[in-house]
Amino acid sequence: MSADLLFKVCNMAVLPGWLLLVIAPRWRYSQMAVFGIIIPILSLVYASVLIKVTTSGGSFEAPDFSSIESIQALMSNKLGFVAGWVHYLAFDLFVGAWITRDAAANRVNHFLTIPALFFTFMAGPFGLIIYLVMRQVRRREAIAEPQPIVPYLAEGESSVSIGADTFEESTE
Repeated sequence: MSADLLFKVCNMAVLPGWLLLVIAPRWRYSQMAVFGIIIPILSLVYASVLIKVTTSGGSFEAPDFSSIESIQALMSNKLGFVAGWVHYLAFDLFVGAWITRDAAANRVNHFLTIPALFFTFMAGPFGLIIYLVMRQVRRREAIAEPQPIVPYLAEGESSVSIGADTFEESTE
């Protein structure tokens, strides 16, 4: 497969994952598709392309990531560039999926995460920082709101059970 075609295929391969994260993040198959199918496939593509790039001369030559010139040389051919691009695609999708999981765990409204997901898709770390700032603001708001220790009883109820605990209305 040519580097141009591989680039296009990988770009298209991430789109269903991003759509699932935006449209149906809590659907059980969304996370499975992203973490169980798309990211592993992109990771395998990345690994195989990196191996091909580093062994193109017939012997393995470990990539040197210690200087700009070395990285520039690695990405100077199309296949090396595709390896770097697939690396971005896989990690950005991983971060986007983490954002949706973390937002659900912290009870952040999914609608509020969509801008962060968009910017993670387009600019990786920029979207992540948007989400982290939003999550921190949301946590401060939650801390500032007084939370009842005992749940409110609906009209006509004298007690409510939560797990093994039963809370009864005070008659004092």
